[in-house]
Amino acid sequence: MLHSIVGLSAAEREKAREARLSEGVLTPVEAAEHLGMTEATLRWYRCKSRGPRAQKQGGRWFYLRDDLDAYRARVSG
Repeated sequence: MLHSIVGLSAAEREKAREARLSEGVLTPVEAAEHLGMTEATLRWYRCKSRGPRAQKQGGRWFYLRDDLDAYRARVSG
């Protein structure tokens, strides 16, 4: 699950990032890279309800890798 990284050292933040990625949770930048598009395009899709399912937690958007893969399969096939 996602946890706050406020007040963590750089090493602790990296460890938290690795844990998040191992759970399949990606930031918009990581999700856009995973899909091969820009973050701006992904944001536009989210605003227009056209892109992969996104989740907002603590004021930040996140994507699940499984949702990104399902979206990619839907639009390419």
